[in-house]
Amino acid sequence: MDERKVTQFSLLDFESFAGEAELQRYPVPGGANPVVRVLVAPVGGGEARAMDLGAETDVYIARVNWLPDSKRLAIQRLNRTQTIVDVLLSDATTGKSSTILSDQDDYWINVSDDLHFLKAGKRFLWSSERSGYRHLYLHDFSGRQPVATDEGRLGSRPRGRCG
Repeated sequence: MDERKVTQFSLLDFESFAGEAELQRYPVPGGANPVVRVLVAPVGGGEARAMDLGAETDVYIARVNWLPDSKRLAIQRLNRTQTIVDVLLSDATTGKSSTILSDQDDYWINVSDDLHFLKAGKRFLWSSERSGYRHLYLHDFSGRQPVATDEGRLGSRPRGRCG
């Protein structure tokens, strides 16, 4: 995380006998935010590779998940106002990414841990509150219209392993 442009504040260290101050970076409204990256390092050693998160650097990385094939990652990227979440599919070897899902809300995205890739590696379950209630949707990597797995005014949530 690159915090060099984030404002620093002096905070009193109450545990020190001399009442020393230490500098702490804290992003203030309208100020600079830290720039984050996702890096993948080879298990056998070697150089870590940065995943492509897109041109916009003023984002949150909400979740990172490995796919069942252990060759790709799913990275959930939120815009700073937290009204749009994109799921990026990243190749762990090359770092190249593509957007496989984009979900938005006029007010706020309620981030969850409801991203589950099916064992075959071609489809995944994603929960969304786009209908006003949390429901599960079956997606593929092509970006076609997702299939709702349930409906109505009751929310749902996957349990256990999917596949």
